[in-house]
Amino acid sequence: MYLLKRISKLKYFAGLWIGLVFILIHLFTSYSDLNGQVTGNQYFFTPFTEWIGFNTNAWTILYYAALPLLCALTFNLMSSDDLKSGFLWHVITKTGLQRYLSKQYCVTVIGGFITAALPLLLDFLGLAVFLPIIKPDVILNSNLFVSPSTTYFSQLFYQHPFQLMLIYCLLAGLLGSCYAVLALTVAIWTNKQFPAIATGFILTLCCNVLAASFPKMFFSPILIVIGVSPIIIPSFYWLVGLLLTTLIVTFIGHYLGGQRLVNH
Repeated sequence: MYLLKRISKLKYFAGLWIGLVFILIHLFTSYSDLNGQVTGNQYFFTPFTEWIGFNTNAWTILYYAALPLLCALTFNLMSSDDLKSGFLWHVITKTGLQRYLSKQYCVTVIGGFITAALPLLLDFLGLAVFLPIIKPDVILNSNLFVSPSTTYFSQLFYQHPFQLMLIYCLLAGLLGSCYAVLALTVAIWTNKQFPAIATGFILTLCCNVLAASFPKMFFSPILIVIGVSPIIIPSFYWLVGLLLTTLIVTFIGHYLGGQRLVNH
């Protein structure tokens, strides 16, 4: 119960609030651009074609580029707060180190997932209020350039677009979880918030540079989880494997960091 009271603090939802601001601005600009173009006789625009993940534009790149920072401003911040206040030692004596670390990690995974995925889902719902919920048309919506080289399960876009949208929300959520637990792991090793928040963003910038220089060898994690990626995407299994490996490695790193604190 005490953990639930702690995670209800507004400061631990900072990343989510900022992400929702991005989405509200995107919805407002979308409404402004489409106002007067959408009538009952036109089917060029649907929530799927205008969704921020499929209609790749400046707002899409901005939102996904901000994910490393947004997802580092969630429940992982509790770890730094516990270390600074000394509350960590009180919890360890009451519940034990392993239980504390496990709860902290699981809560952070959930927090990162929600921070990345929920705004995307709300963006679709906001568009669905304004636009007719119909499937995209192969001819009318061919300007989106949906293809196997830019979109995972691209055949679903015209057949089952809602399922494809949920898949990409899931991928973004998993990436958000990775950024959140990376920040958590760095925090427990450095006992500093700024390096923890900035590490994911800096690593992503490095990946972007390497991907631009060696496009067949490196990939940008934020660009390949966009529904219509601006780059050629790697294998889906490679992506899922990378995300799961990151979660496992950070779990081990977080556990070792906690052991180091106790034995230091």
